[in-house]
Amino acid sequence: MRQGGERDGFERLDLISGYGIAFGPVYLNRSQRKLGFAVEPRHLNPFGVCHGGAMATFADLQIIAVNDGPRVKPGFSPTVSMSVDYLSPARLGDWVEAAVTLAKATRTLIFTQALITANGEPVARTTALYRNVGLDAQGAARMGRLVAHEGGPAGEGAQPTLAQIPRGKEATP
Repeated sequence: MRQGGERDGFERLDLISGYGIAFGPVYLNRSQRKLGFAVEPRHLNPFGVCHGGAMATFADLQIIAVNDGPRVKPGFSPTVSMSVDYLSPARLGDWVEAAVTLAKATRTLIFTQALITANGEPVARTTALYRNVGLDAQGAARMGRLVAHEGGPAGEGAQPTLAQIPRGKEATP
């Protein structure tokens, strides 16, 4: 292990959003499609083990390990759904690693799964579904705005879902 929790073959990712920064350092081994992080005090629950929310946050990053896969559009891919099965606790100082598999990518969806281990022992298994939109930073920022539906502007108080967001048909609130 190198300084700062980095392991051989892993490079530190630049997580630039607020919550990504708060989570702490995450590492990527692109050739093996693995992610990793070292459990720090910020990740612990009141019982002194890795909080399930911290593990779920880490699991949600699995798209990063496969974003160069076949049919996966580069850029931001928002999460549609994710499931995490907790198998065993990860403890302070443990090296947590997710071995990610790209199960399938279609024109609109990306299906992934991962086995998450702590020091080589399974602690969680996950499946995730992402929207295959491949937005750049500017496009991702627009995702939060009210957008027009195919038939015209969104109605008063309407909250469009990802499935309702037609590309390139923004409307201002």
